[in-house]
Amino acid sequence: MAEPVARKKRGRPTTPLLSRAKILTAALELVDEGGLADFSVQVVADRLGVTGASIYHYFADRDDLLRGLGLLVLREMRDLHSGGDRSAPPRPWQDWVRDFAGSLYTCAARHPNVVPILLARRTHGDVADLFEIAVGDLVRGGLPGHLALTALDAVESLVLGWISFEQSREPDWGFGAFDPEEFPMLAQVLGAQDSSAQRLKASMDALIIGFAAQAVAAPTR
Repeated sequence: MAEPVARKKRGRPTTPLLSRAKILTAALELVDEGGLADFSVQVVADRLGVTGASIYHYFADRDDLLRGLGLLVLREMRDLHSGGDRSAPPRPWQDWVRDFAGSLYTCAARHPNVVPILLARRTHGDVADLFEIAVGDLVRGGLPGHLALTALDAVESLVLGWISFEQSREPDWGFGAFDPEEFPMLAQVLGAQDSSAQRLKASMDALIIGFAAQAVAAPTR
């Protein structure tokens, strides 16, 4: 009689089946694909082939998961923005702002459906370390300290709002077909518009000029 074949014992996986990083990666893919309207913890669980309870082991609820997505994009932006040599002399704050705006635009434009999470400002409490570095860079670059947070808020609002408008704007700025003889100025201006990137740069330059004027008018407080 043949000897029974010994069954292999199933041990625990050598690596966890789930992690915060794996969950956030799947969640970001879902939001990129379908937006926030139908996003839920269960949808993420289905994507990963696990139960909703498995997700709740890592995240308290849907809002906690969304906050994690916002942080993921902000950390991506930080890595892109802070790629330079930290030991180098400080950059003029104007150059720092332009670089920051460019990095934020690049990362947020990759994930436009995450922009509403960033606009809700629910992530600030989790990234105080990033703001500490940013404020220090701005002050060392010559911007008065009392303007630093306001400048950061202004840049963030402008860039994120710009991406939101880009996503929702209809052709011809939503005006549709109109009679150029009835609206000659509008027709002339629309026909002379620069690209979106050029207009964003012009807007950012205008913002920088405004803060520079405030810095000269009230250098200390």
